[in-house]
Amino acid sequence: MPLLGCLELHCPYCLSSTHWHCWYERFVKGEELPIRILRVKCCGCSKTHAVLPDFLSPYKHYPQLVHEKVIEQVTQDGVGVEHVEIPVPNEAETRGTWPSIDTMRLWVRRHRKRERQYIGAAAGFLERHGLSFDVWKQGFDCFRSLIGLAEYLVQQSIRGSCLLGKMNILLTISQPRLWI
Repeated sequence: MPLLGCLELHCPYCLSSTHWHCWYERFVKGEELPIRILRVKCCGCSKTHAVLPDFLSPYKHYPQLVHEKVIEQVTQDGVGVEHVEIPVPNEAETRGTWPSIDTMRLWVRRHRKRERQYIGAAAGFLERHGLSFDVWKQGFDCFRSLIGLAEYLVQQSIRGSCLLGKMNILLTISQPRLWI
C-alpha cells in the first residue's frame, strides 16, 4: 500500500502520531475476496485504530454505496423500505448482497436520529474555516452542499467513492468519533 506509507496518521483521541501495527482481512457483502485493512497503534495512548477505505464504515458489512442508496430513496424520495431498489450489476450477484428489510429499517432509523449531528459537525468545520452554511437544511441535498463548500475550501475535489464516503471524510476531520 504505497499511498498509506506516505500518510502521517494521528490518533483521533489524543492526536499523537501512530505507527503501523498489523493488517486484518474484512469481508464485505458483495465482494468475493476479503479486503485488507491496516491497523495503526497510537504512540501516546497505545490505542489501535483501523484505517478504513471511504467506501466502508466501522462495524458495517455492506459498502457505503448500498447504505447511501437505501437512505436516499427512503428519506429523499419517500420510497418505503420494502420497495427500495439497489442497483446490482447482474442478477447472480444479487443473492447474498441484498440487505434484509429489517437491516434497511435500522439504517434509516439511525440516519434520521443522527442526521442533524452529521450536518452540524460538517457545517461547524466549514464555519471554523470561514465558510458560513445554513444548517437548518436536511437530507442529501444538504450533504451535497456541504461537500461542494468543502471542495471549494480546499480547492480540489474530495476523493470519495460515494456521497456518504465523502461526508465521512468531512466528519473525520471535524469530529473523529462520528461517522455515517
